[in-house]
Amino acid sequence: MECVGMSGYFQQLEQRLDCPNGTRKRFLTKTRQAAEEFLREKPDATRQELIDLLGDPEELAQGFLAQEGISFPGDT
Repeated sequence: MECVGMSGYFQQLEQRLDCPNGTRKRFLTKTRQAAEEFLREKPDATRQELIDLLGDPEELAQGFLAQEGISFPGDT
């Protein structure tokens, strides 16, 4: 199932992931899979419900980078 209407979300998320390409791709794939699983379980979900599940793209990226031990641009 495709995450219709979420291309902008994933584009924003990708832009905020300042990490090695392979790491970025793996994280984006896992995030898309989580979104697709949510939509399979709740096919009538709104875009906002999906964003509520995943979180704000910047916060999600920042949390992932922190977990990976990578400084988020702008952190001091």
